[in-house]
Amino acid sequence: LTVTVNSIDISVSPGYADITIFAGCMVNSDCDDGNSCNGVETCYVSTGQCTPGTPDVGCCGNGVCESAVGETFLTCPVDGCFYDCGADCQELQTTFARGNGSNGNIFKVQALQDVVVTSFTIHSTNAGSGTVKIWDKEGDYVGFESNSGAWNEIMNE
Repeated sequence: LTVTVNSIDISVSPGYADITIFAGCMVNSDCDDGNSCNGVETCYVSTGQCTPGTPDVGCCGNGVCESAVGETFLTCPVDGCFYDCGADCQELQTTFARGNGSNGNIFKVQALQDVVVTSFTIHSTNAGSGTVKIWDKEGDYVGFESNSGAWNEIMNE
């Protein structure tokens, strides 16, 4: 960030300054996101704009799901590989019963092996958009239903 003060006028009340703010890059290192997998970013000083690098093929973290080199949802989830559980897909459905005094659902998943949650579908009595929060807790939830400090927020969208 570069701030240039072009002029200051204190002869009027309130005084003011004429400034120019430049928030672009000056050197290539200004553009470096620290991720070597997505290539070396370049700074075009004339425009102050960063341009992305060329992703390294087969590098987990380059933002490209490359099944041809063995990347999957399980081996490289950061690259956005889709998880297809095929015949192993299971569904957990909770009640849509009304009048239970609840503003959400609590359920326990006791896994015998790794579990991948691919989606949530919600039912709401209100039309429109809103925020959905998902929390998790290791161990049983019984006795912790009202203890917010025992839970970890994993989604707030």
